[in-house]
Amino acid sequence: MAHQPASFDDELERLADDARRAEARRARLQRSDRAIAAGLSATLFGTLTELCEMQSPVLVMTRSGDHIRGAIELLGPDVVVVRGGRATRVLVRLSAIEAIREPGVGHDRELDSISTGKTLGDHLDEMSVDKQRLAITLASGNRVMGAVTRVGIDQVTLHLDGEDDSLTIPLVAIDQVVVDR
Repeated sequence: MAHQPASFDDELERLADDARRAEARRARLQRSDRAIAAGLSATLFGTLTELCEMQSPVLVMTRSGDHIRGAIELLGPDVVVVRGGRATRVLVRLSAIEAIREPGVGHDRELDSISTGKTLGDHLDEMSVDKQRLAITLASGNRVMGAVTRVGIDQVTLHLDGEDDSLTIPLVAIDQVVVDR
């Protein structure tokens, strides 16, 4: 049965009440969204997510002393992918990041969502299909170069450049991976 207003004033009052309720709900949701965003931006992962969404240039400083310039392209639970110049991608373990320098201040813009989720191992596994050549920096500062031949749950095996040897590396020992396309 359709609502039959007693008068035009009653109908106007009902519409005004509906509008006030809708506005109050929208304000509650906005406060909730701001609280969630503030909590997220208080974390390194939240800041990296915002930088990835903005695709602005950054300088990532790692504990091995490298300074990686580019835009954050992808973000996973344990890795950030920085797209540099000359079509170079650098995969940096989150625990290897010492600091991130960015132009300007603040991250208050509303932006589209990005996809997240791949781990460092997932990225390396994809590279093993093409036997892609990589330069890997370990937590100790050692650097090795080669092609990914196998990826396990917690390790990666490289066929070393210019050698017949292979090298197996625990994933937790990797600070960054440079992928030259």
